Amino acid sequence: MSDKVDAEDGARETFLAPSSHYGNWEDEFPNEQSGPFYKRISYSSIATHCAIALVYLLAITVISSRIKRSSNPPPCATTDSTTGIYYPAEEAVEYQLVDFPLRDFYQNNPFVGNPRPEHDEAWRKLLTNMNVRFTPQEMRKMNLTSLRLKDGSGYVGSFTAYHEIHCVHWVRKWMHREHYWPYLEGPALQERKVHIEHCLENLRLNAMCRGTRVVSTFEWMGAFPRPTVEQQHKCINWKKFDAWNAERRVDLFDLDALEGRPPLSPEEEPDVDVRLGTKPAFVAGDDIAH
Repeated sequence: MSDKVDAEDGARETFLAPSSHYGNWEDEFPNEQSGPFYKRISYSSIATHCAIALVYLLAITVISSRIKRSSNPPPCATTDSTTGIYYPAEEAVEYQLVDFPLRDFYQNNPFVGNPRPEHDEAWRKLLTNMNVRFTPQEMRKMNLTSLRLKDGSGYVGSFTAYHEIHCVHWVRKWMHREHYWPYLEGPALQERKVHIEHCLENLRLNAMCRGTRVVSTFEWMGAFPRPTVEQQHKCINWKKFDAWNAERRVDLFDLDALEGRPPLSPEEEPDVDVRLGTKPAFVAGDDIAH
């Protein structure tokens, strides 16, 4: 039994003794005690190195977690992780799957068909919240500027989605211009045509930008193919998004609410539409905002 104990003590002395690689400590420091002194030194060195290693490990863990959070923003972040561009209203964005009724789009649809009160009211409501207020902080994040509100609450702006709807509305008005714009002729007609061209170009660019990959299928209509069914679309919850805009709605043509408005020129008298130059402003059914 004593032989086994002596062997274990010898093994511990071998583990704790100074390595021959560094020379003989007793020869270099003859005044120091041997035996238990070296054990105390060795235990202290191990504890010190372990503490240092633990500190480094904690530091690396903290730094790594911060890098991970910065490269993977939380779901509620309002900055696009792929472009770095800030988009407001992220809290109002919610997606849902929607079927587009291509076959029966005329049925109970107030947005299509000939001009009528129901039709005009549907489009008016759809565009009511087109112009909204953005806070100074949001404008700084977007690196944009716009017309400022006199009360200091922010700036006027509009989401592109509403601009696209406005453009579709005006293209429809162009289709029925004998009803909405019967007075247009000469330069005024040309100006409105340019506006419609602008709208069509805006719609083209946005369609190509999004590149929606929903697939349409076809069937025979007599001897010719026609599109029939589309896959479901991933769509924004428009009611929720529009409600966010409603809370910030601004009347863009309440000119007294805007800061820095230049004085009227002779061509900009209240009874003249400066863009057309020939007709009274704001004829029924021709409001510039919609």
